[in-house]
Amino acid sequence: MGIGGDLIGDLEQLLVARTLQRKGPKALFRMTGATSQCWRAEMEVQSMYQGMRCLLLPSATIASSLLLELLGLEPGREILVTPFGWVSNWSCIRRARLVPRFLPLDDRLQLKAADVAERITERTGAVIVTHLLGRGQQEIEEISRVCTARGIPLFEDIAQSFGVSVGRRRAGSFGTAAWCSMNHNKILSTGDGGFALVRDEALFGRLSAWHDHGNIMENGKRRPATVLEPGLSLRTSEVVAAVLRAQLARYPLVRARILSFHEAVARACEGLGLELIEACEGDVPFTVLFRRTPEMRYPSLLDGGWHVASNVPWLADELANASKSDAALETTIERLRSTAAVGTGFVDSYHGIDIGLRITDSIAGVPRLVEELEKRI
Repeated sequence: MGIGGDLIGDLEQLLVARTLQRKGPKALFRMTGATSQCWRAEMEVQSMYQGMRCLLLPSATIASSLLLELLGLEPGREILVTPFGWVSNWSCIRRARLVPRFLPLDDRLQLKAADVAERITERTGAVIVTHLLGRGQQEIEEISRVCTARGIPLFEDIAQSFGVSVGRRRAGSFGTAAWCSMNHNKILSTGDGGFALVRDEALFGRLSAWHDHGNIMENGKRRPATVLEPGLSLRTSEVVAAVLRAQLARYPLVRARILSFHEAVARACEGLGLELIEACEGDVPFTVLFRRTPEMRYPSLLDGGWHVASNVPWLADELANASKSDAALETTIERLRSTAAVGTGFVDSYHGIDIGLRITDSIAGVPRLVEELEKRI
């Protein structure tokens, strides 16, 4: 099931049972005040992401879609985004009648502030930085400064990198807003669901209102906004929030296990003579990344389905055409082709992570993993 999903057990059952035992027709309705599981979960997330407001939503895709819409950009404006990420970001851009303009990644799959600055034009409406595989984009602070200086909103996608830090700050807290997924294969899992993190109070108020028919929240209860706008019904159930609170309580264990697995597997991969892409301090790296040669019988990150824009049918031509005038994009695709991943807490062949340790495994499984990997390289 992934990382958090594999750990669902007694704690989640306890909090869900307590939620279901509440009496009254509004027992599972989130707008019940300070005792609401949703409100408590949002406060717990906010305690980790200082200066940001948290709003639970049905998915991270809903969060990114609403935030792009709230920018009020005219059709045809460009959103800078990397071709390595997830289809939902590109879908939300397209559905908002905006245009993705792709950003290159370096040989460590890092986004450089200079590349962002070079590609910002008068057509740029926003920048999306995606933190992937439990690894933070190390130049996010510099990218934030570039965006601030140019008056460009910066969004961060931390769907695969909840809890990751860059410097002394959490990834997701550098920009205008961020979104995080809680679906079945994420670090925290509630089966489905997600949340938005927003720095600006006015923007958060509008996002909150749009998710609940123009109402805003005060201490866990709904109140009409000062200026009513048309909204939707995108509230999250108390049951989802109960599972999230249990997952948040497990997070220190999850982080510790991933770091322990990563250290052991990285050491073993070095013993096989593989060239690694090292993780950075503050990462929660649920894969060991290594350079892949064409002779290896092991998938690359390029084989990771809709995580790569060139694999998305309605986007592939757009990326190919962009690469004709921006050689760095073609180089980025080659870098994804020459990079492979072994799981250190997560295994899923759709992500191109064919083998590894799951979060419920033991370090004692490393020799078996190495034996299997050696056959493939």
